[in-house]
Amino acid sequence: MKAIASKVSHNPIQALSDQADAVRWAQDAQCVEKARSEASAESHLAFAQLVERYQDYLRNMLFGLCRNQDLADELAQETFVTAWQKLDTLQEAVKFQGWIKQLAYRQFLHHQRHQKVVSAHLQHTRETANAELEIQEPDWQRLLKPCNELERELLVLLFGFEFTYAEISSLRGIPLGTVKSHVRRAKSKIAKMLEESS
Repeated sequence: MKAIASKVSHNPIQALSDQADAVRWAQDAQCVEKARSEASAESHLAFAQLVERYQDYLRNMLFGLCRNQDLADELAQETFVTAWQKLDTLQEAVKFQGWIKQLAYRQFLHHQRHQKVVSAHLQHTRETANAELEIQEPDWQRLLKPCNELERELLVLLFGFEFTYAEISSLRGIPLGTVKSHVRRAKSKIAKMLEESS
């Protein structure tokens, strides 16, 4: 108990963050339990609160993976539909945030598997979207430019979705050491780009 107290006293910002997380998880659990109740206006309203709470977060993280805002929006919407349909499979309601992040990532992987062959038309659309994004994209998206697709995906999972290296290894089926190597290589590319631009 003393060890916990000393950690809190040395890092009050972390303590506040942990407290805010606990409150959010409790609110999520409450909404999940209401949404699981009989199909009613109240259950739909409870799920709508969860959607409102997480939609921007998921859309941004999915955008980091696919680099196409329309596709990110579509994948986020499909994630919430899947979440609604599978809500009864969530064993611990307080873990909704982690569960919805995993559903979103699986939705992205499902999409990737079905889009292996990209037509010339889709390639043109992507190039157009990327050209438009150069003006509008957030700073973190610019940082990911020197990275290849796998490196970008791993960085977004690590820093955007806040998965651990072990979770990423398990989700992607890539050995833990390989995940770490790709992340190190990506960080090195970003550092080099920042050095050259300064």
